[in-house]
Amino acid sequence: MDWISNLNAFTPQIQNGAVPMTHMKSITKRATHRKALFTRQVLTLAMIFLKEQLKEPISFFWTLISPCALFYFLAYARYDASYFTQTYMDAASWFYAYTSASIALFGVALYFVGRREAGFVRSFIYTTRAIYLYITAHLICHSIVSLAYCIIFYLATRFAFQDANPAELPTLILRFYLCFLLFCIPALLLATCPLSFRNANTLFSMILFSMLLLSAIGAYQPHWIVETINTLNPFVIASRIMREGVIMIEAFCLLIGFTLAIYCNVKYFRINPVWSRY
Repeated sequence: MDWISNLNAFTPQIQNGAVPMTHMKSITKRATHRKALFTRQVLTLAMIFLKEQLKEPISFFWTLISPCALFYFLAYARYDASYFTQTYMDAASWFYAYTSASIALFGVALYFVGRREAGFVRSFIYTTRAIYLYITAHLICHSIVSLAYCIIFYLATRFAFQDANPAELPTLILRFYLCFLLFCIPALLLATCPLSFRNANTLFSMILFSMLLLSAIGAYQPHWIVETINTLNPFVIASRIMREGVIMIEAFCLLIGFTLAIYCNVKYFRINPVWSRY
């Protein structure tokens, strides 16, 4: 930042009394103003992205309505009278993992690819500050979307069980958001790959289907090879987080991984679309 370099340059002079304190206060004031301006711009852009999300009913259907419908369909298709007497998270953890994975892959990553391939990024986002602004606003927008989907799914499915307790909702939301951050790690890394929108859509669908398939095979037909693979399967990890929570060291490692993924996304952020000759 410019204000940091200016401050470092003037520090020896300030200590010697060569620079008045009024100049020091002026530098600090400008820095505070820039931070406040960046925050306002991030929030404004996040609200614009959020309005765009609300204008896509198809995405809303596949990400939220379909898991709710599938949840009840599978419940009644089993003809098991004791299904709704089991622990809620044992029954619903898989669906929460699916929702968080869908938002991360088809919301965060695919949106980055789509905006890049449409030429939007090359036209408006070509400085480091603009990249930080764009990525931060985008993540804030989909964080809000993910939490809203979590709450709606909870309200649509929780009260069918006997031990309904709304006091558990804050803990459930925290676990769900950790799952969302978990899936954002590969999503942010995939967004830096030179993929067209169609190829990215196909690849993300294959990744999601593979995680679902391995998770289902490991649950119903355990095999040591599948179990070994599932130790690194984000879908299985997310399901476990929803059921059991996380310990402090796991949450810390997850946040470190998410921070590194953001750093890689910023460092290797692709401005030009795949079809561009630049």
